Amino acid sequence: MAFYVQGDNMFHRGYALHGLCKGLAAGLVTVSLHVGTCYDSYSEGNPYTGWNQENILIMEESRLGNDITAVLTPSGHAYRLPVVNRQHGWWLSLNLEITNALIKAFVYNKIYSDSGINVIWSFNCRILGNPDCGRWYVTFNGTTCNNPGSIERVLYESGPSVANWHQPCVVDGICHDIPSGPTSVELRTIPCSGYPGSNMYTGWQSSTNVIVEEVFVGV
Repeated sequence: MAFYVQGDNMFHRGYALHGLCKGLAAGLVTVSLHVGTCYDSYSEGNPYTGWNQENILIMEESRLGNDITAVLTPSGHAYRLPVVNRQHGWWLSLNLEITNALIKAFVYNKIYSDSGINVIWSFNCRILGNPDCGRWYVTFNGTTCNNPGSIERVLYESGPSVANWHQPCVVDGICHDIPSGPTSVELRTIPCSGYPGSNMYTGWQSSTNVIVEEVFVGV
């Protein structure tokens, strides 16, 4: 992730980073979090990590593609795995300053008709205005989720002066009632109702990740 700030000089916010790394050998792996300058040699400023909060790290091994859907317990009963068919997309520095547009699409081959789709889009975002509001949201084959509802993130900016922040964003959620077969999982932008949505920026100076998987809720 990249975090750029112009305007305001003291804030502490919570963020999440998501991603998937391939090609690691079996055995002991050290996973570490670092902080440093952005690619274009901006000043590091005064980065502060972990202020006044708990910090959580979750790691898991992931086999991409259609894995087994069930395992046998020692008693001989079949137990259905809650997550299968995980896929991953990655792009570096999309640098897209566009509003009311398709940012990126990822084609996902959904195997089961009775599963939900869990999607995690992780990217860098900005809205620039005083005030202004923009929405990043997910569509499936060009349509927003109806069960249970839309998967989205809203970013609102207002203050005594215009603040130019490029900050980490995550849009994630589960959508049901999507048929099996090739499915386009899309990240889009649109202004909030009543706002121009000017200067919406996606993917600045950092990677954009999407993780898509089929889930069986309540198994």
